[in-house]
Amino acid sequence: MFDSNRLKSLQLRIDPNYHALICLTCKCALPVTGSCLTSHLWEKHKIPKQSRAGLSSYVHSLHIVDPSDLPVLPYGSPAHPDLKVFRIYACKSCGQKSTSQDIIGRHMATKHQRSRQVLDKHTDIMLCQSWTSSLSSRQWTVHNTATVTCPSPLPSTSCVKDMNKEEMTMIARHQRPRVLNPSDTGLAVPELTSPWMNRTRWPEIDRNCRRDILVRLTDVGPCWLHG
Repeated sequence: MFDSNRLKSLQLRIDPNYHALICLTCKCALPVTGSCLTSHLWEKHKIPKQSRAGLSSYVHSLHIVDPSDLPVLPYGSPAHPDLKVFRIYACKSCGQKSTSQDIIGRHMATKHQRSRQVLDKHTDIMLCQSWTSSLSSRQWTVHNTATVTCPSPLPSTSCVKDMNKEEMTMIARHQRPRVLNPSDTGLAVPELTSPWMNRTRWPEIDRNCRRDILVRLTDVGPCWLHG
């Protein structure tokens, strides 16, 4: 017969305040209608059938609340110890939000023309929770998350400066004008070492040719000038 101890052995816990059934491994509330619960335990955690025997009837007798019917907790609530905490990056200019620092960084660059180096100055970081395994409109902000592991924050300023310096050096290197020999085949240029160039063997064929002359041969001008 099922009891609270067997629930605990399956990493399940009933929230006494909201009558939600929480998976402690996934850190979210689970639906219990039909075979949703047993399907979750098998598909996500490979818990065998014999360990799940009698679980559905026991849980249904407890009148568990479906996650979609659970209330959204007040903003600024203490973090629920059994639910996942999400780090949210919010654009200060327009309010765009994302759990991905890369996505919000691209947003800042394309929509507001701000570099990633000043990302921390133009974004707010919020910690949020939801009853489900992913964020939706039914979420709330939390605090007191010292015991909860969140994604790492923005890199340090010194690290960002080093990355920016390295990137600018690389850009300057590629933008520096090259002094070409008329017979240069361009093999030192990465763009000219593509598979197509290797297959056609143009660098081999034109190795000792004057490139400036080949360019002039292509400049035939308008057809009416040749009678």
